Amino acid sequence: MSESHHPDELIDALDTLGVRFLSGGTGHVRTLSPAILLSALAAGAEARLRMALIPLLLAHPEFAKDVHTAERRLPTECVAVLRCYYTAAHWLQVKHRDELTALMGVQPTLPDFYGEVLGVTGHTSPDSALQALSLRQQQLTGISLNWQGTYEHAAQSWLRFRKQEVRWQALQLSESTNS
Repeated sequence: MSESHHPDELIDALDTLGVRFLSGGTGHVRTLSPAILLSALAAGAEARLRMALIPLLLAHPEFAKDVHTAERRLPTECVAVLRCYYTAAHWLQVKHRDELTALMGVQPTLPDFYGEVLGVTGHTSPDSALQALSLRQQQLTGISLNWQGTYEHAAQSWLRFRKQEVRWQALQLSESTNS
């Protein structure tokens, strides 16, 4: 089962991986295995921690190989969280492929592990898949929320920050070569 981690630990682990999405943390380097980090975020008591699964998976699609291990670590009530946010990340990766490639280089594709299990297969556009997923997450959680907006917010917030980070790195490089 997933052990509990303090939110600051999880934020530090995300920051260490270059996924600067949440404020807080202690500023210390913190390393957690991908499976532990994925399961700890999915089981997080705060919505912002759970939502961080999306930018983590967009930044590190290679962690897809750890998702099933993370799932086995979770209490039953948290499995749907991991499955839904993973599936959202899959469709958001498809939707933002060009932008992600420009910011991160060519990345592995997140396989659609859970689309069939969640009943959201057969969609030809990311937006229709995200809408179907949003409705399914409402059913699974009993929470009437604009889940699609939540998924999009997570991706857009992280993409904005990542663009700023890339511009800042380019500016630093330019200044260092001009010195």
